Amino acid sequence: MKIMLQIALVLVGVAALQAPAPTRSGTVPASTLAPPPEAAEDVLPLDVGERKALSVTERLSRSLTFYSRVLPILARYKLAELDLEQRCADEEECSAEYSELDEWGSDKLRDAILELQGFYVKSGQVLSTRVDLFAKPYCDKLQVLQEGLAPIPTDVVKEVVRRELCGDGTLDELFSDFEEKPLGCASIAQVHAATLLDGRRVAVKVQRPGAKPLLRADVANLKRFAKLLADALPVDYYVVFSELGDVLEGELDFLQEAQAMEKLHAAVRFRPDGRAAPAPLRVPRAVPGLATTKVLVMEFVEGVSLNNLAAEAKKRGVEPGSPEAKILGSRIVRALGEAYARMIFGAGFVHGDPHPGNVFVQPGGDVALLDCGQTKQLSAADVERLGAVIARLQAYRAAPSDRAALAALGDAVRAYGVELRPRDVDELYEPTKAAADLDDDACLAAIAVTLFGDKSVDEIPGGYSADELSADSPLKRLKSFPQALVLMGRAAVIIRGIASKLEVNYSLADAWEQAAREREPGLPPPWARPEAQAAEDSGGEPRLRDLWRAVGRRTRERCGAVAQRVLPAWAKKRIAARIARRL
Repeated sequence: MKIMLQIALVLVGVAALQAPAPTRSGTVPASTLAPPPEAAEDVLPLDVGERKALSVTERLSRSLTFYSRVLPILARYKLAELDLEQRCADEEECSAEYSELDEWGSDKLRDAILELQGFYVKSGQVLSTRVDLFAKPYCDKLQVLQEGLAPIPTDVVKEVVRRELCGDGTLDELFSDFEEKPLGCASIAQVHAATLLDGRRVAVKVQRPGAKPLLRADVANLKRFAKLLADALPVDYYVVFSELGDVLEGELDFLQEAQAMEKLHAAVRFRPDGRAAPAPLRVPRAVPGLATTKVLVMEFVEGVSLNNLAAEAKKRGVEPGSPEAKILGSRIVRALGEAYARMIFGAGFVHGDPHPGNVFVQPGGDVALLDCGQTKQLSAADVERLGAVIARLQAYRAAPSDRAALAALGDAVRAYGVELRPRDVDELYEPTKAAADLDDDACLAAIAVTLFGDKSVDEIPGGYSADELSADSPLKRLKSFPQALVLMGRAAVIIRGIASKLEVNYSLADAWEQAAREREPGLPPPWARPEAQAAEDSGGEPRLRDLWRAVGRRTRERCGAVAQRVLPAWAKKRIAARIARRL
């Protein structure tokens, strides 16, 4: 596969729209793909204090170091492309050559990112999550960036926690146990399991010393790069990097994250029309009073992350692609889709980072969404405009040959604030205004299908491609778009990547259509409603109908557990296959 151009695009900033953040919440042990490196060597002594902002020279040095590692990789791909075009007899031979090159290139890129850390980790994570776009060696080897970075020495972690939470006291005044081995290590923070004095198991998230200046410097570099080369870049990436810079500041303040956890916990427990309902997934909560800007104590979540789900499933006899795997994958993706429907159209408050390391499958198959550092508060106007896009996208998907449906969808995307560049055409061909308008509508519609439709079955209008890195991608014509769309679009792309990884055909438009119709403007946000506490106490709206549903769900779970124990393997596989065919 000719991946050289794809990697180049990611490294110069295209990936910023999609790059997930790596911090972890309460978890089980880190990725099994590669052991974490030795303890980080750049951790500053505690008496030195927070590292000062990097100078322009230091920032330039980081950029030069990165490109000195990456340009040789890109050059080797280009040379291979020219060489193989001359001597490869068939596609199979070329594929073998590129596979060997992918193994080498993925090792080099992983080592460069691990050396520099900072925002380069975030960009590298795109490759690890987008199995639908990038070669398998890149996705596999860069997965370590999700949760396997060099750990902070435990004595440094404990001292930070003691100073932040205990003042002049000791950790023994707060915790009966504090585990030495971290659950996860990332570019911003490290997470340890601990037990409070009352016996509650918790996860303790500690900010990595020196993280702030590195991340801020890398974002400043990207913003400077985008401003200087604004005319040469295909998209206004200054808007993208500005939004990511704002989000990053929130990630570096754990008090803000603690508040976001409470908001999202409430958001998923109410439907967009204001009715309380059982949450489709769990959002862990912060422990009241145990959060500062650098330390956050939260509920512990048992389970396994999507990064490690396939390996754990294999241990239990569930093979990738099997009916059982399809059922579980569908359950995970549907939970994410319903949760985001409630966040967007009910609360207007969105989790911007649902990458596989932040999505956990708990015992019993329930889903949990961790790490609330990246969030976005949407305006009522933004939510209304998105609802119009979803409604018109569904109308277009039902009748893709209907010119009026195409134009209506194009108008809805245009009303969201999306602007296009003129399409490159043959010099001998001058399109009429009507033809140009039709092409613009098709491009805007293709963007909506790419973000919110099911690209495996939907018709992409105008001859465009649903592959974001294709020369025919509608995203190549983006001139500008609203800042609010950056985090929203990234979340949509990540969820679609998860669906692809789990081999589930899925459309966010299908998942969000009803929620967009149900939306009830004028309601206070879920976390500010008097009934929020009642819903918290009862687990949902206190109606007989909901109690009956809960009893039915529990009965089905018990029957399923009994069936697992008593039915022979061939019968279980046949039942699973029948269920999978209906998904």
